Amino acid sequence: MAAGRVAALAVAVFAVYANSFDGVFVFDDHAMIVGNPAIRQFDLWTILRTSGSRPLLNLTLAANYAWGGLEPFGYHVFNLAVHLLAVVGLFAVVRLTLRSPPLIARYGAQADQLAFVAALLWAVHPLNTQAVTYIVQRCESMMAAAFLAVLWCVARAANSPRPWLWRCGAIVALVASVASKEVGLMAAPVAWLYGWAYFRPQAATARTSASWRHVSLVAAAALLLAAAGLWWLRPVLLEDGSAGFGTIAVTPWQYFRSQPGVIVHYLQLVAWPHPLCLDYGWPVENRWLEGIVLPGLFVTGLLITGAILAVRRSPLGFPILAFFLILAPTSSIVPIQDLAFEHRMYLPSAVLIATVVVGVYAWLRRVLAASTADLRGPAARLPGGAALAVSLVVIAAAGSLGWATIERNRVYHSAAGMWQDVLAKVLKRGRPAAHLPRLMANLGLELHKAGRTDEALEVFQEGLRAAPRSTAIRGNYAQALIDLERFPEASEQLARALEVEPHSPRFVHQAALVSARAGRLEEAEVLFRRAIATDPRNADFHVNLARLHFDREQWNAALDELAMASELYGPQDPRRQDVERRMIRTRARAHFAQGNAKRRTGDLEAARIEYEQTVALDPAFAPAHNNLGGLALARSPADAARHFANAVAQAPDYVEARFNLAQALLQVGQVAAAIEQLQRVVADRPDFTPAQQALQRIKAFRRPPVSPTPPASPTPPASSTPPVFGPPLATPRAAYRRAEP
Repeated sequence: MAAGRVAALAVAVFAVYANSFDGVFVFDDHAMIVGNPAIRQFDLWTILRTSGSRPLLNLTLAANYAWGGLEPFGYHVFNLAVHLLAVVGLFAVVRLTLRSPPLIARYGAQADQLAFVAALLWAVHPLNTQAVTYIVQRCESMMAAAFLAVLWCVARAANSPRPWLWRCGAIVALVASVASKEVGLMAAPVAWLYGWAYFRPQAATARTSASWRHVSLVAAAALLLAAAGLWWLRPVLLEDGSAGFGTIAVTPWQYFRSQPGVIVHYLQLVAWPHPLCLDYGWPVENRWLEGIVLPGLFVTGLLITGAILAVRRSPLGFPILAFFLILAPTSSIVPIQDLAFEHRMYLPSAVLIATVVVGVYAWLRRVLAASTADLRGPAARLPGGAALAVSLVVIAAAGSLGWATIERNRVYHSAAGMWQDVLAKVLKRGRPAAHLPRLMANLGLELHKAGRTDEALEVFQEGLRAAPRSTAIRGNYAQALIDLERFPEASEQLARALEVEPHSPRFVHQAALVSARAGRLEEAEVLFRRAIATDPRNADFHVNLARLHFDREQWNAALDELAMASELYGPQDPRRQDVERRMIRTRARAHFAQGNAKRRTGDLEAARIEYEQTVALDPAFAPAHNNLGGLALARSPADAARHFANAVAQAPDYVEARFNLAQALLQVGQVAAAIEQLQRVVADRPDFTPAQQALQRIKAFRRPPVSPTPPASPTPPASSTPPVFGPPLATPRAAYRRAEP
């Protein structure tokens, strides 16, 4: 029976999240996945050393990267699997909870059905899309799945002949939860409260005194949790008063007084999930009555009610306190970059939905019990008509929530569409949004990347009118102008941005791009090195400095920078493959330069070896084929003709190689073919005098003689012009790489 319900949950989850596979990288996905060198190689020690407080998150991202590189599909598959695991975990926990000693008499007979309804409604609820479809927020669903595993192990330990085995499982799950996200620390107090509320020893059971080992274990666990909590709070206590992915100028008091309104908003979204928004930019609350006092009284009253019920050993006390404990790290006094984010409600919403489902069932039983004697026993069931009506309501609710989830997933199919959705909802809210410049910057960038550059420029200009000191807007605006080769305008935007953030590696790097594209190579090198000194693990910085060295024919320096970039990119990153191709081309150019140097000193054999190494590395490099032909012309015109033909095949517009080919063809007696090549040269380059002179000599040789004496030679005399060595043609070079903001 339970297996069938789990299968039904899996079908429901897949049905509403199947279209999430078309989602793209958005927001923090770019920093944590696209631009994260720590996940480029699946090396456990490196990942653990560079992952900060969420090593399990980076481990899964590295596994995804090793499997499919930067293709979002695999990341979405993993997110969906984790969500399904959490849904099954909720089903198992609710099922065991309803069969616990305090609840089995009232709900034991209906435990499977109630657990299934709770898990189903939570599985398809659109509020969860931010933790499932927004790829990098898998840390929330991973934390929740492990958190629920802790509670499941606690419940199993209560009735197991080997409770120590389940307690070890709970510890492993606790570690996994904390390693996914710091909120997992709250699994310890919630698990203790869960066991105390539902699986405590009965009053008639004799209790033994705690041994020194138990006391020691509890003390060690408490110290460990305290140390972990202090480590997580270290930014607040020691640094800049904030925690999380980034920092903002908000004090703990400002954050704390804003959270009652945020929590009320969260509760509203559980009941009515609209409108959902990726990036609220929730402002610090300054409306005392409607924004602080009234929500504060409601939240405080709910918390006190939960505490009183818990003290009285009421089963309802646990879910209320668990809700607040899970939200405590993100909705209390610890100022995080954003005051409100929907993914923080992933696990708390599960607690609420399960509680509401059981509460509604209890209310129905109480209402119907007055007229139906069958509902008064412990194994009572709802009558057929009521059961059918409840089933239809559940199906309708699940269907409506599931459809809303499908619609919400579609917003993730386009980064530009997502930011347009966010901006529209933030503006519609009508309250000040401190993050409005960030929205305009992100929207403009995504529009530009989507090819809608005119719209992007309008967004940037509108954003700067509203926030002239926004470096986020100016940086993205400058990047679009660089791509459009409007360098003076880009320089102006970057100068304004550097006035605000003079040491920003991103803006320094963009200024270097402007200098390089404008031909100021020495100035560009200084700026590139400044950017790398500030952010040495940014591979794009190294690639662009290598390109600069390439343009200046500093081959060894270019190879050093490309080697660093290749190491920073992972093996599955297509950008690494491009870097490796650049390294091959750079080595080829280095050999070609050595060959030219040897040829100028008269060491023709050494020059030939260098040219051959060049074409072995880069067979498409026509100047090396041409120079090999030039070296071979005196001793073997046939070999020279072959090399010149290779050069012409690789670069049909290479008139010097075509002229050299004509000279070699003349020497082997292929006059018609030589004339054809010379005519092509004159057609392409009318000012190429040697070709015109060669055609005139051939024409003079073929003029009818004035005496009957035949010419001394059947072949026209070859030109005395020496072969033209390369590279006179402009070889195509890789463009500077635009680093993603």
